Amino acid sequence: MAVQFCEECGHNVKIPHRCPNEHKKPKDDPLPKQKLYAFWSYDLCPYMLGGEVERFADDGMIVAKGYQGMKFKPLAILPDKAGKEALKFLKKIRADYDKAEKDLKKKYKDAARKLVGLEA
Repeated sequence: MAVQFCEECGHNVKIPHRCPNEHKKPKDDPLPKQKLYAFWSYDLCPYMLGGEVERFADDGMIVAKGYQGMKFKPLAILPDKAGKEALKFLKKIRADYDKAEKDLKKKYKDAARKLVGLEA
């Protein structure tokens, strides 16, 4: 089990237990002042998700804001500006994918309707 120091009194604390001096729960590694964005693998298009890093966990995982405390294994961690640009690009990829999928479905639906003599 990992050990960290209580920020209030310096007492050794085994994670995830509280300091015996009843101080607040010790935090994972503190973040630098600059915002960071982490990116992790995902099974649906765009096959990668990302978000602003809320905190680093002691097991090498990250917790991203907006993901309700879930942990992710980061593939990459980018600084503020580059991270925002990467997130924006991932959203564009997803929008492009959704449009292409919609167009493809329409094409094959129209072809099937034409096959049986119905107007597209």
